[in-house]
Parts: sequence; structure tokens; C-alpha cells
Amino acid sequence: MDPARFTRIIRAYLDATGAEIPAEPWVFAGWIDGLGGWLDYNATRRPDTPLGAAEVTSALAHLHNLAANLDTFLNALRP
Repeated sequence: MDPARFTRIIRAYLDATGAEIPAEPWVFAGWIDGLGGWLDYNATRRPDTPLGAAEVTSALAHLHNLAANLDTFLNALRP
């Protein structure tokens, strides 16, 4: 996800609900687990198909994006 879009969505959610989300890297564990599971599934079960290859590429791109922009994602969680 685009870091600016993520920030807008999270800000709207936090403003609307008053919820507090810890600005800690572990908050993204579910996201990483889901992407990792999807990457594993496609890399092991359908690596030689166009769909599998596309999903591997997509999951890797999402993981790289999260890693490259982790500070921006964490800042979006700060009040």
C-alpha cells in the first residue's frame, strides 16, 4: 500500500474511533504473516504458473514496500 494512502486511512480511522494503536513494529506482524503465507503458498504450490509467479512478485513487492517505509507507517500510528 502507498504510505501516504495508508496514513490517510489510518488517520481517518483513529479520528473516527478514538482508538489507539501502538506505534510499534510488531503491530504489522499480522500483515507480514499474511503476506509471508501467501508468498509461501504461491512459491511452493504454483511457482510455474503465471498466476503463481504474479502473486509471488506482488507479495514480495508488498513486503519490500513495508520494509522500506516502516518509519512512515509507524508515524501514521502516532497521535
